[in-house]
Amino acid sequence: MRAPVLAVLAAAMLAPHVSLAQSDAHELPPEEAKHDDKPRELQLPVSVLGGLRVGGALNAGKNAPDSGSNPNGAIGGIDLALEGGALLFHHLYAGLILGGTFFISPSGTTSNVSSFLVATEIGYLTSPQGVGGYFGLGVGYRAMLVSDALGNANKFDGVEGLATVGLHLGLGPLVHVMPRVDFGVGPSGPGNAHAIFVFGASIWLGGEVWPPKRRHGH
Repeated sequence: MRAPVLAVLAAAMLAPHVSLAQSDAHELPPEEAKHDDKPRELQLPVSVLGGLRVGGALNAGKNAPDSGSNPNGAIGGIDLALEGGALLFHHLYAGLILGGTFFISPSGTTSNVSSFLVATEIGYLTSPQGVGGYFGLGVGYRAMLVSDALGNANKFDGVEGLATVGLHLGLGPLVHVMPRVDFGVGPSGPGNAHAIFVFGASIWLGGEVWPPKRRHGH
């Protein structure tokens, strides 16, 4: 009698485990269970931005070594630049700057002063689709070009460090306007350094290019 009783007890104890295993096997829908073990695609949102920067420039250092043509009398000017870059994860910006500054020479200055800049910049946007801050750092090459009425021309060039603080305004998915203050410092001849502040604004156009937009039904 003991053997049949033990067999019944063992069957009763195993029955819940068997039913639980069967329910786990059918818990996921067949389609989800079939693809559940596939690795998920890494999403890296990328946007492309580009546009124009316009502003006024103020030189707080020296354009060039002092001379009879007074190149440092020109302390104000107009700054123009083309900008282009990419926005990663909606916040991290990396871009290129190609531009120049054209200083206005007062009547007591017989020098014409201009500069040419090529630089790269990395930055952070706090709100890429709305109102937020922008903070950037960069490094580049600037050449200061100085000429006088006698036909003498000199170039003073070197590496320039850049810093930017701006107020970003997202005007829809494609238009970005950013009032900004840029600061650049670098050499301008033996023992001299320029320190240029630019007060202006950038107008960028662009939008997300990756991941691609999926069509409905796919």
